[in-house]
Amino acid sequence: MSEKKNMFLDLPISNKPARFVIQEHITDELSHLDMRFAVNDHLISFTLDGSKITNDAEESSNNKILVYSKGRQHLDWLELNGKLSDVVEYNKIDSGLYEMGTQTSELFEVFLQGSLMKGRFIFRKKVPSNLEKDMPKSLVWHAWKPIQQRPFVLSRKSIADKFVPKKGTSAMSKEWEGKIPTALQWWSKNWTGSQALTAIKEARKILLKRNILTLEQLDFTLQKHPSSWILHMPSMILELDANPIDKNSPIKAMKRSPSIELHGQVIDKGKVNPIESTDNLISLKFSGNKLRGYWTLKKKDSDWILERHKEDIIPKKIANIQLTDVQKHQISTLSKLKFVEISDISRVVGCSKSTVMYHQRKEGFR
Repeated sequence: MSEKKNMFLDLPISNKPARFVIQEHITDELSHLDMRFAVNDHLISFTLDGSKITNDAEESSNNKILVYSKGRQHLDWLELNGKLSDVVEYNKIDSGLYEMGTQTSELFEVFLQGSLMKGRFIFRKKVPSNLEKDMPKSLVWHAWKPIQQRPFVLSRKSIADKFVPKKGTSAMSKEWEGKIPTALQWWSKNWTGSQALTAIKEARKILLKRNILTLEQLDFTLQKHPSSWILHMPSMILELDANPIDKNSPIKAMKRSPSIELHGQVIDKGKVNPIESTDNLISLKFSGNKLRGYWTLKKKDSDWILERHKEDIIPKKIANIQLTDVQKHQISTLSKLKFVEISDISRVVGCSKSTVMYHQRKEGFR
């Protein structure tokens, strides 16, 4: 389906909240729920497979609802309520306003302000199962209220996918827009492409530092093989030439294909938080039984180097602060953005303005 014809890419003309409704559709023998969202002069609608929807995020996440998308519908469908005939009846379950989040051909995100349903809800396209094989792939979706209520645009996955909202849109609710520093509000400045993506990355870092966002935790395992160590993470497998638990010096790493099955002795497992990711540098926080702390994966020529974060051997005497590699990288990244002030950089990095200026001079930014 082309972008022009895909109703899930219909952008609201107004940035004000629009109407939504959840209706129970009762026929002679069957009943189901319909969920409808007003977008400009029409509706985007879904039929829910079943007659139950919950505002409890944990229950909803564990019991995703199978839904089927309808075509564009007339706004009159919002008003259906009561008996239409002897065999057709509509009962309004909930209604109110909603704000649009991320819109793609695979993901439809909304922030509801209903009487019963409130918060962030997700509709994501799924691959039809054997039971749904006769349904067009474009129609089969899952719907749920996620436990994590932050907007998709501020997620690690969104940034890794280099997703950028359409010009002039934030892909967030007004509540979340108010949490973004004015200097980084990409939608109000009509930024697109790499400029908007950079602003989103820096906004995410600020919100993480302020504990408004929390890092997404992923599982990892560390395995011992005859001549190497294998570090398994959801989006990456690394073959290491030394055991990171025992070695504090840099370790040579080679990326392996996730499709290759590698089995060895598991020597540690736990959670890993991806903090920052660029083409040449990835910052990670490990919380295993043995493998713990902050680590950096750096690209050096055609190789990768895994290294534990450590304070500079010779402390910088500016403002009595020692900077980690991640902090230095943050200063360099933010200094490339003309719209970010020194005070903003010092707040994000967690150091004094004089320290920022020192490193800017050192890196040739001043």
